[in-house]
Amino acid sequence: MVNKKITFFRRRFRLTNFLAFMVIFLIGMILFRRIAVFFIISLVVAVSTYFIYSVKLPFDLSPVLFVSLIISRQYSVMPAAVFIAISGIIPMILAGGSFDHTTLFYVSVRILVNFINTFLKPFPIVPVLIGMSFLDHLLGTVGSVSLFGANPAKEMTNIVLQTSVDIIYILSLSSLLVLMTG
Repeated sequence: MVNKKITFFRRRFRLTNFLAFMVIFLIGMILFRRIAVFFIISLVVAVSTYFIYSVKLPFDLSPVLFVSLIISRQYSVMPAAVFIAISGIIPMILAGGSFDHTTLFYVSVRILVNFINTFLKPFPIVPVLIGMSFLDHLLGTVGSVSLFGANPAKEMTNIVLQTSVDIIYILSLSSLLVLMTG
């Protein structure tokens, strides 16, 4: 009979811990909404990036560029750089990728594009995001062909495919993410 009371107490204690966590989480969401939204979005994109890299597709379908452009537009370039590290680089490495000179080049291009994006806030969001996406992929393609000797035909296919994927993300999710981060 004593065991039943202890078991019941443990279950109630776990429920109490969960409820306390939820209360603290909700208070945190109210008081620190921008930070909480940033970390929730980062976690969701990191998980999706991890699974995309785990499949080992020959092209990148992750929403890291698109979401980083939203973050740099809504917050600034530093949170966007942190987001790129948390949601792009770390999941890629955990999925078996490597951090080498090519990764450093692509990350530098992505941060540069996000930096430019911060100056374009007065302009309409959809055309700016599409232009920044194209600029990111164009600079990455030119750099990979000229600096790393990548196959130009493959890179041209990559630029078309990745820009198309980003345009789909932009047209379908940009208003939702702006609303969440605003």
